[in-house]
Amino acid sequence: MAPKHTIIQSAIDIRGFSGTMVDSLYFPDPQLPSDKGKRRLMDGTPTILISAADAPRMVAGNIALQTSDAAYLGIYALTVSDALRLMLQDGELFTLAAQLRAGTPWPYILLVGQLEQHGVYCTIDGQDSRIHWRAIMGALATIQEIGVTVPPFFPPADLGATLFWLAQRDRTPKRVSPIREAVFPSIAEQIFTSIPGIGPAKYDELMIYFGTPAFAISAMTDFHHHPTIKGIPNSARLALVDALQLERGQFMGLDYEKDLPTNEQPIEPEHPARTAGAAA
Repeated sequence: MAPKHTIIQSAIDIRGFSGTMVDSLYFPDPQLPSDKGKRRLMDGTPTILISAADAPRMVAGNIALQTSDAAYLGIYALTVSDALRLMLQDGELFTLAAQLRAGTPWPYILLVGQLEQHGVYCTIDGQDSRIHWRAIMGALATIQEIGVTVPPFFPPADLGATLFWLAQRDRTPKRVSPIREAVFPSIAEQIFTSIPGIGPAKYDELMIYFGTPAFAISAMTDFHHHPTIKGIPNSARLALVDALQLERGQFMGLDYEKDLPTNEQPIEPEHPARTAGAAA
C-alpha cells in the first residue's frame, strides 16, 4: 500500500468562502496532544492564508497545496450555485478549468453544496430550480474532458477533510491524456467574435474565404465592392464599421501590392489597388 502524503505548504484565498467552509479548514497535527484534536491551519481573518512563508505560487484557482511527494495541487473551490452561474451563463468556469490544467498536472474543481436531480430539473441546496439536469451534467463532462477532476459534491463542513484527502492520494503514474484539449482563441478571433452575429464558426469561415483578419475586415467594411457576404448579416458588418469609428460609406482598405505576402494573389484581382477611404 502506497504511503499517505501530507500537505507541507499551502496558499488559500478564502474570499467568497462561507463561514462553514472556512471553519472546516483544520488538519491533523501529530505534534499536538490527542486531547486537543486538531490544529487550525488558518483563522479565517486574512484574505490570503498560508501555512508557510514561501507557499507555492497560485497559478489559478483559489487553493494551492504542495504535498510531501513534491506534487502541486491547483484547486478551485466554489459553491454549487456559483459554479452553475459560471458554467451555464457565461462559460467562465471552462476558462478557469483550462488555466488550472495548464498550471498543474493535478487540477481539481470542488463544488461545495447540494445538487440533486428532480425530474428533468435539479434542486440546489434543497431549493427547486428550472435548470435542466442534463445541461449541468454536460457542462461538468466538458470540464473533465478538458482534464480537470471534479469530485462528488460535498457539504461546506467537509472542505478541509476533502483537501486533506486529495493531498493523501496516490499519484503514481496511471492517468491518460484528456479526451478534449482546451483551445484558446487568438486575439483576432476574440475581436471578431465580440461582434454580435459572429461566432467561432463564422470566424473560421471568414478566415477560410479571405485568408487573413486584415482582408476580412476590409471586405466586411466595404459595402461597395461586397454588398453582401454569405453568412454574415449586415447588422454585424455595421457593428464593425461603428466599432472602427468609420463613417457610412467608408471602409478599411488594403494596398494589395504593398500588403500582400510575396507570391500571393489578391482575393479579388479584378479590383484595383485601393487604400482606406470612401467607396466610389
